[in-house]
Amino acid sequence: MALLAFKSHFGQKPNHYTLNFEISPYNLMFTEVIIQDKTYKALIDFGDFAQVQLSSALIKELKLPTQPSDIMMADVNGNAYYLQTGKLNEITVGDTTHKDITFYSADNEIDTVSQQVGTEFQVVLGFGFFKSENFILDFTANKIEVGITPKKLLAHSVPVTTAYGYLIGQFESANASNLALLFDTGTPISQIDTSAVDPAFKDATVSFQGHQFPSKQVPISTGKTDIVLNMEVTDLSQLKPLAVSGIYGLNDMKGKCFFYNALANTLNIVQVD
Repeated sequence: MALLAFKSHFGQKPNHYTLNFEISPYNLMFTEVIIQDKTYKALIDFGDFAQVQLSSALIKELKLPTQPSDIMMADVNGNAYYLQTGKLNEITVGDTTHKDITFYSADNEIDTVSQQVGTEFQVVLGFGFFKSENFILDFTANKIEVGITPKKLLAHSVPVTTAYGYLIGQFESANASNLALLFDTGTPISQIDTSAVDPAFKDATVSFQGHQFPSKQVPISTGKTDIVLNMEVTDLSQLKPLAVSGIYGLNDMKGKCFFYNALANTLNIVQVD
């Protein structure tokens, strides 16, 4: 669920913490957070630039003051709008409480998406919540460890950029050309733009919500091991400002472990057998 952001601001967080997550039937990542002594469900969405986004209903419930931000967003249909913004005194994520967090909100967006994906949630933890620290995203144990570096190098490093507020990896595809992919936990199925499809990519199908959809098998190199992504072919022209050819979605993350190095701007991928 990537949106395009043109300006952002991020607060400070503790250096090390762990959070567990579950994967919904819609193939999305959810965890629980605590705000003002109440527990709420949160979507973990790397396709969101912000640290935290709150639903309109939750802002009203908690009586949080907001004001128009200077951040303009564009939805998947190209419609532009300004976000509302405010401050959370604290939010507990995993085993740690984080203080003085800037949040954003788009009018009724989270409320609408909740209905679409079949899971009611009130909070989004975007990539901005994680980007300033090293973290391990472990789909074998369904947990994220932030502020930690493995003792052993996990795998070949893929160079990444976070200049646009998102995690974009520069992968090597089957024909040895670079394939820029948005690493997005908020997209259930990997996608590749129609313009980036290579004749060498084999036809396949991908299963989602009990249905089979045509897809392409896209091999990418991670150094010692090649990983085959199962990607739906679609028009991703709305992501043109990000200069990406596709989206690395949750279906191709499951069963793997990833290490993001914030200082080195790299992503290490482990293929778990």
